[in-house]
Amino acid sequence: MDEKKEDEFSRFETYHGPKLVYNEILLDHFTNPRNTGEIKDASGVAMVGDPMCGDSVKLFIKVENDILKKVTYQVFGCGAAIATSSILSELATGKTIDEALVITDDDVIEAAKGIPERKAHCSLLAVQALHEAIGDYLIKKSQEDNELFKFRTNSIDESERNGK
Repeated sequence: MDEKKEDEFSRFETYHGPKLVYNEILLDHFTNPRNTGEIKDASGVAMVGDPMCGDSVKLFIKVENDILKKVTYQVFGCGAAIATSSILSELATGKTIDEALVITDDDVIEAAKGIPERKAHCSLLAVQALHEAIGDYLIKKSQEDNELFKFRTNSIDESERNGK
């Protein structure tokens, strides 16, 4: 190796700052993230960000018969934010609304088989986004149910007025 190349790489040998060690599961989800992207006709959507680190997650859910059939996300952030969002999407897919609402950041960390302590907040972002997307779905569903009730009530009133 010539002297110039040695100088280019010698700076890496002198770095003594904190080192983050990511396990195989986190590295796999970071390099091969699952369930990424947007759901155009999403049942619920939420955007959550952490102003301290600049990471943000936009999460989409597709719900059928109160089961999360599809969970996708778009993430702007570090490798841990990407990996934990991917893991959360796998944990939540196929769960009922009630089951998904009790998923915690500890569940994501456990599924990841650990995460560097300084990056644990990343797992919370995805979980918060999931819970908020479910809240968005429940609000929309409540509004739809209310509209359906009004429609049925109006239809009954019309039938009574018409003597049926």
